[in-house]
Amino acid sequence: MTEETKKKLYRFFAKAKDNTIKVAKVVAAKTSEAYTATKNYIEDSIDDYKAKKELKRKIAIEEYSSFVNKTIDNIEDDDIKDFIRNLESSPTQLTFKEARKIKETFPIPREQRVLWAYYCVKTTRSGGLAVTDKGVFLKTIVDVFTEKALKKEVRKTSELFYYSWVLMDTLSEKTMNEEIITSLGYENIRSFIYACECMSKKQSERKNATIKYYSSREIIQNAEALIASGVFLQSDYIFARNNGFGNNPQAGFGLFAEQANNMADLSLLRNAKVVGGDNAKNGPDRLVDGVFYQTKYYRTGARSVGATFDNKGTGNYRYWNADGTPMKLEVPKGQRYDAVRTMRNKIINGKVRTEINGNEYVVTDPNEAENIIVEGRYSMDQVVNMTKAGTIESLVYDVKTGAVVTSCIFGISFLINSYLCYRKTKDMKESLVSGLLAGGKVGALTLGTHVLISQLARTKTFSGIMTKSVIKSGVVSAAVGFLVFSIPETYSLAMKKISLAQYATNLAVLSASIIGGAAGAYAGGVLGATIGAVAGAGAGSVPMAIATGTGGVAGGVTAGTLAGVGASKLVDFIFEGDDKRLARLFNAISMVMFAEYLLDESEIDEFISKMNSTSDRVFKKLFTDAYASNEQENVFRSFLEPLFNEIVGKREKYAPDTNLITTAIK
Repeated sequence: MTEETKKKLYRFFAKAKDNTIKVAKVVAAKTSEAYTATKNYIEDSIDDYKAKKELKRKIAIEEYSSFVNKTIDNIEDDDIKDFIRNLESSPTQLTFKEARKIKETFPIPREQRVLWAYYCVKTTRSGGLAVTDKGVFLKTIVDVFTEKALKKEVRKTSELFYYSWVLMDTLSEKTMNEEIITSLGYENIRSFIYACECMSKKQSERKNATIKYYSSREIIQNAEALIASGVFLQSDYIFARNNGFGNNPQAGFGLFAEQANNMADLSLLRNAKVVGGDNAKNGPDRLVDGVFYQTKYYRTGARSVGATFDNKGTGNYRYWNADGTPMKLEVPKGQRYDAVRTMRNKIINGKVRTEINGNEYVVTDPNEAENIIVEGRYSMDQVVNMTKAGTIESLVYDVKTGAVVTSCIFGISFLINSYLCYRKTKDMKESLVSGLLAGGKVGALTLGTHVLISQLARTKTFSGIMTKSVIKSGVVSAAVGFLVFSIPETYSLAMKKISLAQYATNLAVLSASIIGGAAGAYAGGVLGATIGAVAGAGAGSVPMAIATGTGGVAGGVTAGTLAGVGASKLVDFIFEGDDKRLARLFNAISMVMFAEYLLDESEIDEFISKMNSTSDRVFKKLFTDAYASNEQENVFRSFLEPLFNEIVGKREKYAPDTNLITTAIK
């Protein structure tokens, strides 16, 4: 190879090297740019994904927050609302997805709505606190702190506690013992403990004030009167308001006539009822001893009869029975002669006829007018006066409408008070006297409250204020109830039995007991009375809630005690092979029912015994049904109620001798 060739090769390789380096630099630069672009794109995509995910979560949280606020707004009990308001924002940010998860793992009945929650997982266990529209659920967490706890045979099972709002007295800061606080962390549930403390303080203030000046028996009487006026008779108040002269000066006469005539027939032991509430076209207004009546109340007999004919069509009589006979026409007292004469003329003119299922029915005998026309118990003027406040007729009407409920309240109060007195003194005669006095007092006050509210509902001023929703809320009953129940205190002041300062204090306490929650204190008694009736308590028996010897006023305290007893009894009540989450819910609902039925310890033992003797097959079907249902609490309650009714049905009946009652009255 010549020297020239070598030089050429050297120059070629040098140039190739330079070109390769240049290409490598370009490739490296482009690769770096591509990497940077890709990296930036990925980072931007991740950030965008995170932003979208966060935005989506914020929207989900806001949607659920709106759902929670609407649910809280629909809660009627102010104490429950105050409790929820005292909670800070939920430690666990709630969404519909998160709420479903909490419901599944506690578990909480599907039909309930989670409003606040602290949900946590420690070791392999989950638990925490959840506040729903129906109460509070607490699922304990067992932390594995010690070597001993790691051993399966001594490891404690997680427990689920359910504190229904109906039994708010059972929920307090004492619910949170040190073990639970340590497990959940005080800071996480600090606002919940504060809410419990506020509620406990409020309840304590009410109870202390009431106990200071009133016996438990008088609190029960106050609650009975308000329950009777505000709940049992609210339909009567709405009727008086809608059809009274103040709100409806023209159209309420006929409806009052139906009700008044019906009560008059009932007082004569006739089988009578108002049946026109369905507004059926050309249907009857009343049914008396199997006979249908159409009631028409106008100023003259001719107008009362004329209103029963089709004045815009055939002109024929409009009210017929299914068998083709004309329906009875009830007209105001004093209009019979005029009404019969008008009906005779209609028959003569061939206007009492109809067609039913292709068959024509005609009344041709004018004398049949005597059978068609029925004279009511009240005149037109009397019925008009019933619609007005302050008249003798309206007062008598209101006394009659309240008499049935008043007699029931008298009976319940008599049984409660006489039985409690007997349990204390073992003196049957003294207990009967005590019961009669208490029953008479509460009956009179209940009736007075009812009459006053009904009279106010008829006036123009109050009919506008007393809307249907206001009446149902119980505000009217509470206000008027306070007025009526203050009468004995006013009498004591007038007779100089108490000082003015004492009078003011007593009224303040009375206000707190009535408006602030006497009905809640009596809730145990009401629930017990209902359950006792279902259990088949006889005519001379006491509602099962009273037969325990605790009484309605002690319901809250007793419920708390029983819940504690129930918890200790049911700690290990978990069924092998069944869904343990549903078993926890079953146990929690059982403990709520312990409080509702006011079971004592021996009765709880009997319940546990019955559960232990129930086959796995029965529980498997129960849990399967509950899991598939959207009304899970109702499924468990339907299963448990017959067992509870059987247990309380064994309680000793309280049935004083009739002759002894007569002696006590004398």
